[in-house]
Amino acid sequence: MFLTQADVDKIAELKGIACTIVAANSIFESGLVTLNPQAGSVQEKAPSWESSSLSKSSEIAVEGRNKTLYCLALGRPAPKITWKKNGQQIISGENNYDIPDLFFGRQLTIMDVKKDKHESPQYSCEAENKMNSGNPLKHNIELQVQAAPRWRLKAPAEKLEVDIQGNGTLLCDVYADPVPSFSWYKDGTRIVSSNTNVKIENDKLRIENARMQEDGVYQCVAENVHGMIVSSTWIYIRAKKPTFDPTSGPFYLFKNSQGVLKCEPEAAPPPTFEWYRKGSKIETGERYTVQKDGVLLINDVTDDDAGDYRCVAENFLDKAEYNGVATVYERTRITVRPEDKIVPERVNIDLRCRAEFDKRLELKYYWKRDDAIIKFNSKIEWLEGENVLKISDISVDDAGVYTCVAYTPEPKKSEDQASAIVNIKGVPFPPTNLEINEETCINRTTVLKWTTSASNDAPILHFLIEQESNHEPDVFIFLHNVTNPNATSVVLNLTGWSTLRFRMRAVNSFGPSRPSLPTGAGICRTSQSAPEKFPENLRGVPKRAGELDIAWTPMPKVYWNGPGFYYILEYKKVVEPANEDSPDQWKNVRLPDQASTFKVDNPGYYELWEFRIRAGNNLGPGPFSAIERSRSGQDPPEGQPKNVAVQIVQARSAKLSWEPVAAPSRGSVDGYRIFYWGTSLLANARRRRRAIPSYANSTDVKGRTTSETTVFDLKPYTSYTMAIKAFNSGGEGPASDEIELATLQDVPGRPADVKVFAFALYILITWKPPTEPNGIITNYQAGSAKYTGSEPKDTPVEMTQLAASKRRHLIGQQEELTNYVVEIRAKTEPGYGESVRIATRTVKISPPAKHNAPTVEPTGIDKVRVICEIAVGGGYTHEFLVQYQQKLEGEEFVNSSWIDYLGGDLDLEIGNLESALYQFRTIGRNDQGESPPSDITEARPIPGIVAGKRATTPIHKSAWFIALLVLIAILLIVLLIFVLYTRRRGSKYPVGKREKKRAAHLIDRESFDEEEGPYQHQGDENPPPYQSQGSLDKRDSDRDSLDDYGEGPQFNEDGSFIEEYGDEKKPPADEKDQSAFATFV
Repeated sequence: MFLTQADVDKIAELKGIACTIVAANSIFESGLVTLNPQAGSVQEKAPSWESSSLSKSSEIAVEGRNKTLYCLALGRPAPKITWKKNGQQIISGENNYDIPDLFFGRQLTIMDVKKDKHESPQYSCEAENKMNSGNPLKHNIELQVQAAPRWRLKAPAEKLEVDIQGNGTLLCDVYADPVPSFSWYKDGTRIVSSNTNVKIENDKLRIENARMQEDGVYQCVAENVHGMIVSSTWIYIRAKKPTFDPTSGPFYLFKNSQGVLKCEPEAAPPPTFEWYRKGSKIETGERYTVQKDGVLLINDVTDDDAGDYRCVAENFLDKAEYNGVATVYERTRITVRPEDKIVPERVNIDLRCRAEFDKRLELKYYWKRDDAIIKFNSKIEWLEGENVLKISDISVDDAGVYTCVAYTPEPKKSEDQASAIVNIKGVPFPPTNLEINEETCINRTTVLKWTTSASNDAPILHFLIEQESNHEPDVFIFLHNVTNPNATSVVLNLTGWSTLRFRMRAVNSFGPSRPSLPTGAGICRTSQSAPEKFPENLRGVPKRAGELDIAWTPMPKVYWNGPGFYYILEYKKVVEPANEDSPDQWKNVRLPDQASTFKVDNPGYYELWEFRIRAGNNLGPGPFSAIERSRSGQDPPEGQPKNVAVQIVQARSAKLSWEPVAAPSRGSVDGYRIFYWGTSLLANARRRRRAIPSYANSTDVKGRTTSETTVFDLKPYTSYTMAIKAFNSGGEGPASDEIELATLQDVPGRPADVKVFAFALYILITWKPPTEPNGIITNYQAGSAKYTGSEPKDTPVEMTQLAASKRRHLIGQQEELTNYVVEIRAKTEPGYGESVRIATRTVKISPPAKHNAPTVEPTGIDKVRVICEIAVGGGYTHEFLVQYQQKLEGEEFVNSSWIDYLGGDLDLEIGNLESALYQFRTIGRNDQGESPPSDITEARPIPGIVAGKRATTPIHKSAWFIALLVLIAILLIVLLIFVLYTRRRGSKYPVGKREKKRAAHLIDRESFDEEEGPYQHQGDENPPPYQSQGSLDKRDSDRDSLDDYGEGPQFNEDGSFIEEYGDEKKPPADEKDQSAFATFV
């Protein structure tokens, strides 16, 4: 059936073949078989099926396993077998299909079968040779995919604790096809039927009114025709008398709120509770409620609820009690609540929030937007001193429900919160009442329902649905676009292995609404499956010559659909020109979930490669991406663009031209890269660079023959240097000659750091120059105008021209309690730039508000400069004075004269100060009265010595001299103690006979010459018992410290007085030795 001419020739070469069978200790061998080709022509015939090697018309495969289908057809010549699914030819190597060449296409193996991918009623194999060409013989196979038992989400817990006399449930949540049978075991013995305490309901085991006898290891066995799965759980029956944690703290109650006193002992079974106060049992009634879990609730707490409380917990094992003291505090209460706002985009808004609290505690605030805690930044700031949440340059994404939370921290926590809705004018309100069908989430689909809200100034066009997953909490990504504006529900297909939440936005011509409130947390859980997406942005990244990386964007975890995630990358070289007879085979590699690149080995020079990728997990691989192509690396271009010239220069662009480089003999030129860098013409100095700096900007143009382009995004009024390089995948070629140009001036950007301070009859504006001046600022314009309603955007403002050096402007003749819009803009030679417009409101006519603490700057050794820092909340300061005093007890503040703040005097220099620490504060006044004194700033003049006032300290009174004398005295005392101790120790040293004999022996052996010193026995055959007698007598190393003072005879190495107490005395010391006495002080 599989015989070919090659087989006939091979057998003839071997002169026959034989079959050998080896079994145990026996060997069987067939006779020699040879083939004799028949003479004459062989009769050809159309294919027919060999029934013994033909898969049945209905086959069953098991998920996760391999399935092999067979189609064997007989015919001459041998028929070609083609496999198809749903009419489409099956390609070996794709979608887990394998058609081995070994069996000439007669076998189809499905690797790692998946129900959603491989189940089909229309598998077919077709047999065809030249006898039935165009009319193949067909055999249809219906493949049904079933599954061995597996855990639907996870296996039952390994340990389950159940309180004695309590209830517990063990669920054996299994998926299988066909439906499995369940059996339960305890400690290895099958549970045949339910009893009073243990009840079995197919895949569920319930323990009711647990006894100690129910403690043990329970096993669930789920089984069908394809296999079985077993779990083991230790059910631990817990019995414990009530005990309290000795570190349990006191109780904290808050007035006019519900008090909660917790009584939380460890106990099994759960105990009953009783509460006592002042010796009397507390009964549930109008103000008190004792809950089943032991919590005592006190309604509408008052000061009288402070005091001692006792909780008694009791079960059948024993009872215990806990005593605690309750302290009553004022509750935290928000008094200034944020207000709802509907505002246009690009304006700044303030949300105010202030709370009252018990002054014995610490008050803190935080803000939430749509239930997510806000992280403050330069766009959203919490001005703690002003109790204002400031949102700058508001956009649609900033809209939402803003909630201010004021609280005192644990354990004395009291909290209040207030919310405000911020909407962008014109956009619709978000949908409400979002609901999902959580029961179908496990099958990775659900129905989302909602109620449409007001469309505002334009009809709703469509809805956007966003999704959050447990893999990236608090991050919502776009999921689905509902194009029907009248829809109120939609069916969603969900990702696997996730816990999901959903929210929506309505969209009209003004833009999207703020997001709706999300669906409930933790209610939509999906099952696992193989990935259904493939990585995006698959691309080749050629680098240096002979290099090629393949890169892609890693898949977000929400699309993994299960654990054990990985990538399978397949790649091959493209044969040029294409040769169907010898195509390169796909190479594949498995890569971990964090991979995003792969380096191809030996890709060749500028060779064409193609590749594809797919993702997989423990449940199998997903679909392949489309095939992408890329060439491997090459050398950079060698040519240099010539004759670079400037054609047109504007404020923000410049048009260049050049001569293209020649095409390389091997490789390509992909385009040109224009580098540009510059220095503002406002700078005082310019330095020409000899090489392209690392900070240079660049822009690319594609095409080797391109010869001109316009460089955009230049900065006005800037001197630029430009150079051009040709580039390809291997890098950049040499740079062209540099050219220089200067862009023109343009209108300036908006003034920076604009602040508006509204008083009663004045509005103060401060600012800094634009961060993008775009030229030389010639002047500013600023002004204010009244407006009514909530929209100051189109209100015209009468402007006043101001000098370019100005940084503040006071606008007078304003009205109290009036809405104003303030505008400021800058001007260069081409004209005025964009304005900054800020809405504000003046206050009631009143004296100045309390100033902020002044800024104090030392200006000399006896003087400082005090800068007045006014504050909003009252009238404008016309005059101010400075109060100052030394920071000493009993000192009184000294007043300066009144300074004309309204006239422009913003600071005051105070002199004749001593070199000491001073306290400074300011007071302002206007026609309505004076402000309270400001907070204090402490400062001192510049440290120094005033001429003519220098005083010297006598040396005998100097601290360093006294310390030196004390140190010398201590050293002398220590030295004296040491000397006395060593003398006492030496006088009591006993002298033995051994020492005397040793001394006599040494003296007898030594000859002494008055001029030459002791004789060294270098030539003796019998050397002395010590290496060198001189080592014993050498004064520098072996004398005691007392010898330095001439206080006694010389020590030997043992420290004994040998010469002093020996039979032979040493002569007295000479004059040189006696001089040592004079060294003792």
